[in-house]
Parts: sequence; C-alpha cells; structure tokens
Amino acid sequence: MTWSHGFASVVGVCAAAVLTTPAAAPQEVPRTEGAVFRECDACPEMVVMPGGRLALGRYEVTVGEYGAFASAAGGGAGGGCYVATSAGWRPDEPATWRNPGFSQSDGHPVVCVSWHDAQQYTSWLSRTTGATYRLPGEGEWGQGAGGSGGECDANGADADLMPYLNQRIGGSWAYPDGDGASCAGSDGSLFTAPVGSYGFSRLGLADMVGNVWEWVDARGAFRGGSWGTGVKDLHPDARNTHPPGDRLSNVGFRVARTLIGP
Repeated sequence: MTWSHGFASVVGVCAAAVLTTPAAAPQEVPRTEGAVFRECDACPEMVVMPGGRLALGRYEVTVGEYGAFASAAGGGAGGGCYVATSAGWRPDEPATWRNPGFSQSDGHPVVCVSWHDAQQYTSWLSRTTGATYRLPGEGEWGQGAGGSGGECDANGADADLMPYLNQRIGGSWAYPDGDGASCAGSDGSLFTAPVGSYGFSRLGLADMVGNVWEWVDARGAFRGGSWGTGVKDLHPDARNTHPPGDRLSNVGFRVARTLIGP
C-alpha cells in the first residue's frame, strides 16, 4: 500500500471515562498458558502466552480503554489523521481517535493513534498497574497471530473485486500499486467492527487479522491488515510501516505485558 507522509499533528481536546485507583505494585497474575486476566477495570484483558513469561492483549485496545488513559493522564490529545476517501488516503486535520470519520462505540478498536501515542498509553498502563506493559515485539505478535483466519474472513467475503480497494466505503477507485482485491462489507461493518468480531488465534487472541492494523515495537511498523486493505494484507504475515508520528483511521494496537518471575 502506498502512503503519503509528513502530516503534522493538530492538538485537540479529549474526554473519557474515569479510571479506578491505580495499583501500588504489580498484582499476582496467572502464569498458565491461555489464562486470561485484567489488572484494573479499565485495563485490557490479557492472555498468558506459552512459557508463562509474556501476556498479550486478548483484544485490540478499545476506544473506551484509550479514553480512560486520556482522562486520567491527560494523554491522547492530538488530532490529524489519515482517512480513506474516494481519492485515496488523505490527511484530515479535524479527525481524531474520538472522531475518525465513522461511527464507533467504546467497544470498537481505537484508531487515529500514532506509534508514539501507543507508547504513551503503555507507559501510563505500566505506571497505573506497577507492571511492565509495552507494545509487542514482532516475533511475539507473530506467535500470537498463529492460526488466525486470513483473506476475506476478516472484513467481508468478496475477493473478486480486482483491482479495487475499499469498495465497502462507497468508492470505486483503482489502487495503483496493485494491492489486490478488496473485501466488500458483507460482514456488516464498513469500517471497524467491535473487538472480537473476527475470531481467535490458536492462543486465544482476537482479530489478529483484519479490523485494524496493529502497531508493534519496531518503530513505525504495524501488522495484520485492516478494514482498509486489500486481500493480500489480510494475513498474519502482513506488515506495513508509516512514520511513527502519523495517525491513521485503520491503525490501532494491542499491548504486551512482561510477566514477573523466573
């Protein structure tokens, strides 16, 4: 996918839900593979990975969870986001994670957040819980994605629309780099869907393919395809990059937690 770069952020105002009292120290959490835990009311659900040394977010970070961060820490203030238009992906200064150009509920994956925004969120989550939260490494993300569905399982079921992308948003524009067929909105979601809509990987992680691309720890890299990409990118191996300060309406993230102990 071809992107244009260099879009400056515009400061915005954010309001969101109130977070519960921060934990003073890391809580005891399960170390058994597949165990699910959450360390505070506004924290993401986590799933323990094989070996018991790492947990990954069961879902992509939601609008509601990101809103708790924005409210409690004064973070998440910033607008300017790339959005899909009939002329391709274009910067939209008024667009923010609160208003990415389409309707979302608190249960949808947050978008229009940059790699830097995601890093700020994980830093806040670490301070709040006393644990070590971060973005997943690419190898960790790939392990979590194993067994995820690909192709049009993740935002539609129409693979015969070559050479067009984003038919489901009403456009009919050729994508010059041959990105491939799109998946029209036969899943009922033209843009993002609530987290958990596209099935689970073998290790119990939802939507590792489709819904939104996910930032990982490699600076400016994201994985897994989204509602706004062609069929070839709806695959666990799909990878893309963008300047880490840019925000996009089809890119979000999930978190990793380093587990304490031997």
